[in-house]
Amino acid sequence: MTKAHEILTAAAETNKQRDALYGGNYLRVGAVLHAMFPGGVRLKSAEDFNRFRLLLMCVDKLCRYAGRWPDGHEDSLLDLSVYAAMLSATDKLYED
Repeated sequence: MTKAHEILTAAAETNKQRDALYGGNYLRVGAVLHAMFPGGVRLKSAEDFNRFRLLLMCVDKLCRYAGRWPDGHEDSLLDLSVYAAMLSATDKLYED
């Protein structure tokens, strides 16, 4: 049986690895979103939240890529393409 402290130790190691790779990416995302939406964002429906969540993932992946400049980060670009396609499909789903 896995113990809670073993899970937390593994999680801490994952965090350490991601921090070494991405640094403070999560802090950059907020600044980018603030620049994109200086007046704030109003989300009312489940559809709004679905679309915004996918947009957030796209911004996150772009920030991760930029944070690894000039080398970039191939995995972030692949993820970005998936989230962008999902956002496009979601936009079409909610059109009317």
